[in-house]
Amino acid sequence: MNTSRSELTSEQALMGIKKLSAEISAFPNDVEIEKKQHLLDILVNKFWDIVENNSVINTRIPPDDNNEREVTFVCRGNSKSTEKINLFGDFLKPGNMPVLEKIPGTNIYAYNKNLANNLRTEFILLKSGDDLGKKWEGDRYVLSMPNARPQRYVPGYDLALMSSLPNKDENKAEKDIIYLADDGQYVVRDPQGLVKKGKVDTTVVDISNIATRLNESTLKSAILKETSKAGHTHVPSRELAKLELQNMESEGRFFRLTIDEDGPYKGREYWVHLPENYNNKQKPPYSLLLCLDGQEYHSHIPTPSIMDRMIEDNAIKPTITVLLANKGTEDRFEEYNCDMEFTDFLAKKFIPIIQEQFHISRDPNDATIAGSSMGGLGAIYTGLTHPKVFGNVISLSGSLWKADEITPSKQYKTTTGERLQTAIDNFPSKNCKLKIEMKAGTSENDDWARPKKVGEEEPCRSMLKSNHDFAEIMNAKGIQADCKEFPGGHNDACWQGLLSEGLTHKSYQEEAPQKTNTDNLKPTHRC
Repeated sequence: MNTSRSELTSEQALMGIKKLSAEISAFPNDVEIEKKQHLLDILVNKFWDIVENNSVINTRIPPDDNNEREVTFVCRGNSKSTEKINLFGDFLKPGNMPVLEKIPGTNIYAYNKNLANNLRTEFILLKSGDDLGKKWEGDRYVLSMPNARPQRYVPGYDLALMSSLPNKDENKAEKDIIYLADDGQYVVRDPQGLVKKGKVDTTVVDISNIATRLNESTLKSAILKETSKAGHTHVPSRELAKLELQNMESEGRFFRLTIDEDGPYKGREYWVHLPENYNNKQKPPYSLLLCLDGQEYHSHIPTPSIMDRMIEDNAIKPTITVLLANKGTEDRFEEYNCDMEFTDFLAKKFIPIIQEQFHISRDPNDATIAGSSMGGLGAIYTGLTHPKVFGNVISLSGSLWKADEITPSKQYKTTTGERLQTAIDNFPSKNCKLKIEMKAGTSENDDWARPKKVGEEEPCRSMLKSNHDFAEIMNAKGIQADCKEFPGGHNDACWQGLLSEGLTHKSYQEEAPQKTNTDNLKPTHRC
């Protein structure tokens, strides 16, 4: 008997499975044990028809209105024996990788967890032999509450003709395929098994001769855009962003360059994204967005697609985006750690090169530097030391906790906190207006605080607290800094939506904040 999805939800199936499994375990000698086991097997198969092999489902909405919801992480595992499957995500405490519990008599492994109703995060499920790093890069999920419907980090979709769907029965649609009819009607089953139906706007998308164009990237891109399931208004699905990037490359709007000037940065890669219909004589000139960790901002955070959408929606001015690669893990920590040599290079060498190459405004109010984690710290320090070049800063989960470290820099013989405080104290607030947008996650709390010194237990302030503290310190000095918390942690899933929010600068006031007494706000090297 074929049970449609509308007749049985994943929550109902899981409840039935747990109840039947408990009955079988409690009465193994029941005369109807074989019948019950057969029913259990059928129910388990129906459950996996509804959800993906690795997924999350809602199980309970607490009655006490505490803004949390209990969800269940589930994974398909070994039915014959019990295997170890761990949950990993930044919403868990460091080092805490809970083990999913097997439901007896099934291949379902489950773990319950209360999560904030507005949480956005990433997770993976690790089996024995899995490499955490490789699994995180290639098979992690994005989870957006409250619907608790995870998306694969790199989803994939194919196009197919509606006529290839047996009897045009939507319940027989395969996952990750968009079935398209000649008139634009479509059916798609997403990775979580949910069926969506709709109609492509044929005044926007040309679907003529679709039978011969199913592998055409431009058609696929346009249809994916029509059926996009993005969690943020300006953030596309990964597959759509990948296709759009390919189209931008073919149009000459996205390309890779290298720094040719002699010096320590010679050969460094950077990528440039030009708005549609780029015109080197446009008036006024284009605004500029510079992103540190550039390779992350087109592979993991689809910045070019985000920028196209925001420009199209008139959310921001037409902007040229430059994604500057880091040199590598170790050099990245040095360059972004309040390094004057690096910020001088950006402001005095790199930006003038970009301004010569492209039609970009020289007004600092039109220039934004952005970064996440250590890149966020680097972006703030660059803005503080060169406000006549960058008038705007976006710091996503900026590593301001580094200011509490007590080990001096080998290069400067000073600590991060000393260099950062000096930049704040020397900021020319009377002559320059700098707008700093800071975001820090609720999960970036004391649980994740780092030690002040390697080998010692005394912790630095958390990412969350240090961002709030330094926003107060900068505001007290007349620097326009705004720090907002977001429901999530240290991951790309959060940052990609926060980037578009930061670019609008909705929280900025017309006037810079008034100076106040800073005696009690200066950072110390004690928590």
